[in-house]
This record gives sequence, C-alpha cells and structure tokens, in this order.
Amino acid sequence: MSDLRQDYPWLDGFSDEQVKAATHASRHGLVSAAPGSGKTKMVIGYCGYLLSNKVKPDEVLGLAFNVDAIKEVNARLASLPLPNASKLKFRTIHSFCKEVLQVAEEEGLLPVRQLLGEPEAATLARRALAGPSGNSGVYDVDELKVGLLRQGLTMVKAGLVRLEQIDNHEDLLAYAEDDEEVAMAILEHERIRQEEGLRTFDDLIFDLACLFRDSPAAAKWAGNEFEHIIVDEYQDVDDAQQEVIIALLGTRGNLMVVGDEDQCIYGWRGANLSYMMSGLEERLGKENVTRYQLSETFRYGHEVAVAANSLIRNNEDRPQKLCISNTGTPRTSVQMRMASTKTGDRYWPHAIMQDLKEWKDSGRKMREAAVLVRTYELAAPLEMHLIREGVPYLLEGRGIMGMPEVKAINAYAVMSDAELFRDCGFEGRQEMLASVLSSPGIFLTRPLIKKLSGSLAKLELGDIPKMIRSLTENDGIKPGQLNGLRRRADVLERLTAAGPDMSELASIIWKQLDWRSDVQRRIANPLKQADRLNVINLMSREVSRYETAGGMLDAFSERMDQQDQPEVMRDPLLITSVHKSKGLEFPLVIVPGMIEGQFPHFMPDRPVDMESERRLAYVAYTRVKEKLILVAPNDLALANRWKIPVNPKESRTPEEAAGITSRFLTEMDPAAIRAARTWFYGEGNHPMVDSLGDYVVKVGAIGASTQSLPPLTADLTVAELVEIAAEPEPAPEYEFQF
Repeated sequence: MSDLRQDYPWLDGFSDEQVKAATHASRHGLVSAAPGSGKTKMVIGYCGYLLSNKVKPDEVLGLAFNVDAIKEVNARLASLPLPNASKLKFRTIHSFCKEVLQVAEEEGLLPVRQLLGEPEAATLARRALAGPSGNSGVYDVDELKVGLLRQGLTMVKAGLVRLEQIDNHEDLLAYAEDDEEVAMAILEHERIRQEEGLRTFDDLIFDLACLFRDSPAAAKWAGNEFEHIIVDEYQDVDDAQQEVIIALLGTRGNLMVVGDEDQCIYGWRGANLSYMMSGLEERLGKENVTRYQLSETFRYGHEVAVAANSLIRNNEDRPQKLCISNTGTPRTSVQMRMASTKTGDRYWPHAIMQDLKEWKDSGRKMREAAVLVRTYELAAPLEMHLIREGVPYLLEGRGIMGMPEVKAINAYAVMSDAELFRDCGFEGRQEMLASVLSSPGIFLTRPLIKKLSGSLAKLELGDIPKMIRSLTENDGIKPGQLNGLRRRADVLERLTAAGPDMSELASIIWKQLDWRSDVQRRIANPLKQADRLNVINLMSREVSRYETAGGMLDAFSERMDQQDQPEVMRDPLLITSVHKSKGLEFPLVIVPGMIEGQFPHFMPDRPVDMESERRLAYVAYTRVKEKLILVAPNDLALANRWKIPVNPKESRTPEEAAGITSRFLTEMDPAAIRAARTWFYGEGNHPMVDSLGDYVVKVGAIGASTQSLPPLTADLTVAELVEIAAEPEPAPEYEFQF
C-alpha cells in the first residue's frame, strides 16, 4: 500500500481499504461503503488513478443523483494535482439522459417531445386528475391527490411499466396507494403525454431506457462512447436507470459503482436494491466484477458504530459486513430519553428542549443540531412547542403551517373574536374564510370558495352565519353543499358564543366539524389518514394552550414571518426528515417518535417493508458526529436494559410495552455499547459481551480499558474474548417515591 501511495501521491492519507478501491484496474468494480467511510474521497482517488494512467477526461462518465454532491465532487476533482483533472466532470443522470435524448431525436430514433418544466408538469398532473371533462386551464382537484399521482408516476417510470399496454386502471392501484381516482389518472396522464408529445422529468430516463430496451440498434448506437463509467449512490438505482447504464457500457466500457446496501431508503420511488446485492454480477458476470468494502467510518465513534451494527444486522437482505469506527475518530455517545411514567410520553418535546438548552449552555449553536423525523406529521408536537416558546426553527419540508387543516383551525379560533377578526383586514379575513369554507371539505369548487369568501369578508363577524344560511341553489350551490354550509354557520355561531374560553373553542373545533370523513375522502391510505387525523386532533387541543385567540394568532403570525424570511432567523434549529438527511452529518442528532407505527411507520395488518424501515433508522443513527439522542416511550424493561431511572410502579410492563416500543430500540444492544465504552475509552468496568467480540477483533486493538486484559492478537477468538469478561451486570433496581 505504501508503494501505491508513493506512486499516486494524492492517495496519501487514504486507508488501506480506500487505496485498494481507488486503484481498481480490472473490468468492473463495486464498492460497498459504510456511512462516513470516505466514499467521495475514494472516488476522487479513483478518478486520479484513471487520469494518471492516460485515460482522457472525456472517456470518463461520472454519474450521481444529488446536485450538491456533484458540486462537491467536481470541486475536489479540480484540485487534483494532475493535468486535465478539472475537465473530468460528474453530472446528474437526468441531465445526461436529456442530452442523449436530444441527439436521439435529431437522429430520428425518437419522436421530438416537449420537455415540461415543474409548473407545467404540475398542471399536467392536475389535468389528468380532472379527467377528460376537466375545464381547460382550471383544474379543481385535491392537491394531496396531485402529490400522490406524481409519486405514482415516478414509481411507474422507474419500474419501466409500459402504460400503453395497460387497459385496466386496477392494475395500477399498487402505484396509487389503492386510490382508484389516482390510478385512473396515471393512465390519463400517459394518454395526454403521448398524444401531445410531452416529456416530464421522470420521462428523461424512462424514454431513453425504453428506446434501448426496444431497439438493440439504438443501444448499440449509444454504447461504447465511454471507456469508464462511475456511478455514485448505486444502492438507489432503479430499473430504468440500470437499463441506461448497462446500455452505455456497450462492449468496451468499464463500470465502477459505489454505494451502501444498508442505506437503500428510496424504494418508494423505485430504488432496486437487488442490483447492488447481486444483480450487477448476474448481468455482467461474476468473474468480471470485483467487490471492495470501505468498512471504517471517520464520522462517528465506537458507541454509535456498535449501536448501528446491532440494529442493521437484523436485516436479511444485506451482505454480511461490519462497520467499525476508525481508531482516530473522536468519541460519539448514544443516549436515550424516556419519560419516568407511561403518562409522560406526550411531553417528549420538553425533553428535547432541555437537551437543546444544555447544548446551547455548553457554548454550542442550535444550528449544529438536527431533529430527524420519520414523517413530518411526527414533528407536529415539537413544532407547536417551538411556536409557543418563540424558538426559531427551519423545517425542510411541509410542516404544520402548510397543512390546510391547520390553517382552518387557526381561522376558526380567530373567528371567535369579532374585534380580532376585524383587525385582520380584508385580505386576511378573506384568506381565513377561504380556509373555513375549504376544511373540512364540502365539495365546493375553488372559484366558488373565492367568490363566497370575498363576499363574506366584507361583513361583520356576527352577520357571516346569516349570510351563509341565505345562500340557495340559485347561487350555484348543490343541496348537499348547502347542508354543509349551514352546519358550518352553526359552528361559527357556537365559536362566537364561546367567547374567550379557549378550551371550549378547542372542543367545538374538534368535535363539531367532520374532520374524519374529510380525511378519509381525500386520503385512501389508512396510515396517512391516521397521521393526518392525529395532527388535526393535536392542533385542536393546541388551541386550549393559549389564553386568548389573539395570543395564538400572534404566535402563528411570527412563525409565518420566519418561514417567509428564513435567512433572518438567528441560530435556528433544523427539523428534517430522515430521507432528506441522507448524505448529511450533524454534531447532535435527535430522533423522536421511536414507537411502533411511527418509526417503523406502518399499520397493523397492512403490508410493510420492514427492512426498508430499518435501513431508514440506520441512516438516522449514522448522521451523527458527537451525540445521538433517541426518544423512547416509557418501558420498564427497556429502561432496565439501558439503565435509565424510571418509576417502576408507573411504567409499562413488558406486556403493556409490546406493540408500543419501537423494535428499532429493542433490537439494539446496550450491553455491547457499554462494553465498547470500557474497551475503547476506559469508561467504567463493563464486561465483554459476545455481540461485541467480532467488532473488537476487526478493530484490532483494545483501548484504555480499566479491566486487566490480555493483549489482543490476531489469533484471539471471540469465545476467548468473552471468557475475559467479568460476571454479567445485574439489572438495575430503582427505588423511587413520586
């Protein structure tokens, strides 16, 4: 290895594993890279190796999926001490396919199509949902279904589903979360696309993959252009992308792919893990593919490595591998937060706020921390707590303030106070009335909502229910809609009569409005229905936390101002989804919602890809650099395993905790984590456990353990390591008086 580093000086500082992969010289290579193992560094080293061996920059095609990652790779390539290094450029697979499609159209291999921008693509989705009878230019459809349709189309195109060969929309229900309206819209979308010669972002790869699959001549035309093709994040490649990559290889291309089987988390948009597991060898020949591993992480210490390994080893669809922390990586701690009683689970935002306060008091910045959530609905309690306390936060995704139901609840509360409602101005009143008329939905069209809200906003609050009741079918309103409007008028009158009693307002908003039927009508997926109803219920109860409607309006208005001008926020907390955190790292990571049904996210008796959910938890745990905090429900047995003091008389028994505590907590091995603290950091006197043995052997060194231990040698077996251990630690017994 030292000779290679001398021959290729930019490899100085590379680990032995990185050097082996970066100097790959046979046909095809596959690198399985653990989180934080320096895969980008290895890719840069490999590019340098190619250039130094007389490969021209235009003979190398570098593909990735993330624009930010591409910017980083290209900047680092430009700094290589080699001529022409700056000419080797990575790009997104979509941008590359766009160029190839343009050439294919010029060559007459494909008909010319118009590429739609994002606004036009969204309009096309709305048009498909409205159906053939939809009014041209104005499509009054549910935006939730628009999002579901576009996600379904992404899955269809990623899976190379030939929609022109499908006549029955029921064949597409799996791509539409069993929503028949969306399944029919998928077919309508493709009909419009074909008839009008259109192409969306998803079609950039789909159309090219179909061309190569249908026409061997076209595949031959595109192949052999590059001598080397490098693909990053290969675990997330889908069927259409794989088809394109293989076609581009031709007969002379050499393929190098890099990824991590344990971080395949985009199955919901078509990622196919089988290609990284064995599919590449099956397609190109096992004898032609060399596998490498980058198993050392430079991001987090032994505690997190052991914790993450103990979780992910429960997956079966993965290679047998072990991620270890490099001996020079600073220590990272794993901690768990748990309410002392089972009734205290709902107060988890308070626990997080306490951790964040201690973080800031130690001189750290809030922006160094990240709260990672499985779904944005899960962040709702924390969002409400932050809004109430006036703490600034950045939320990468649609939070509670973007939900129409939350806007409506805010409007209902404000409309209990005539003076407050009057002070909102005409535009503010119209916006609130539009929310009230829209949620819960009573099938009013958008033009009608706009017309009615504009008329009602001119009135005093007390006159609005009377005006609503005076509406008739002559106003273009159907009988069923009229009944819904009259019930809405009754609710507004009750809210006004409730006066300043915020608790009564909260009760009326939740109990007197038919939120459940509205959600069930708009969302077919029962799991997403439950998520949305939980947020609505939580927001309704949030109303009672404020002394006045004015106080609530002020707090929510401040949050809206923060959203509109995020750049002016001072040291905000980041809340983001685990999916969006992929590829990022933070000194402090907090993962709330470790409850069955929330994380892992599923409903009983409904199919779920549990291995994909576990990979998502693995990604969450491995974003950390210094401190990982997991927020658990109260569970006496789990508390004993993690040595967390709780009230045993007021805590859940194992029977009560079954089905509540996330399996991603119980699958972890706290005894191994404690043993790692002793063996690698000299903390405590924790005995060796069997589950840590392989890890210690692979690291190849024992830290400053306080135990009297023989030196570790290559011949020492796991069984011999376990024999070194002292007596097993007794489970703690806590005596508390509350």
